[in-house]
Amino acid sequence: MKLLALSLILILSSCGIFKKKSNNTENNEVVQKIDLKASFGDLSHQSDLITIKSAKMEGHLLTLDISYSGGCKDHSFEMLASKMIMKSLPPKRAIKLIHHANGDHCRQLINKTLVIDMSDVAHSKNKGDVLMLLLDGYREPIKYIYP
Repeated sequence: MKLLALSLILILSSCGIFKKKSNNTENNEVVQKIDLKASFGDLSHQSDLITIKSAKMEGHLLTLDISYSGGCKDHSFEMLASKMIMKSLPPKRAIKLIHHANGDHCRQLINKTLVIDMSDVAHSKNKGDVLMLLLDGYREPIKYIYP
């Protein structure tokens, strides 16, 4: 009986039931900041579920506030950009945030802030040039002005 109780405690603790959360928000949700660098890639790659709550561009850095469910395994992210530029004024480029949940089926709400260096996917390297980024899963274009 003691072995069964100990096994149950170990299983529950591995899924984060007994973990103390750090960097709490009002809803006791975990918030963490992650730095990434965008690259060109195939936007047809599958992504695990994710909610993009906000997006803000400052200089070369795109800051995304995101949320997803998990808590039992490490998750990873990558930002992919299409090599194609849409012929419009200003030009537009499709981008996609790929979320790798790594088979995590836990249900804790995780909030993260991703800071993504977009300099490698800029349309041109001329100061003041504008590129509209069309982020898959986000409601409005993001204006990227080359600093």
